[in-house]
Amino acid sequence: MANYADKHAYYEQVKMDNYKESMRLEGFEHSAELDLAQNREQHRQQLIEKYSQAKSLD
Repeated sequence: MANYADKHAYYEQVKMDNYKESMRLEGFEHSAELDLAQNREQHRQQLIEKYSQAKSLD
């Protein structure tokens, strides 16, 4: 990784890999064709709703 563009691309790839694994652990499966960048906000809202409901059950 010699320049900023390489470092940035690597960081973005690691970030998305971590995001995919986090979603998998939460029970959301993704197909290989799914564009995660477009659906990230939707998934975020689903998780917020999921945990809001769980918290209200306590």
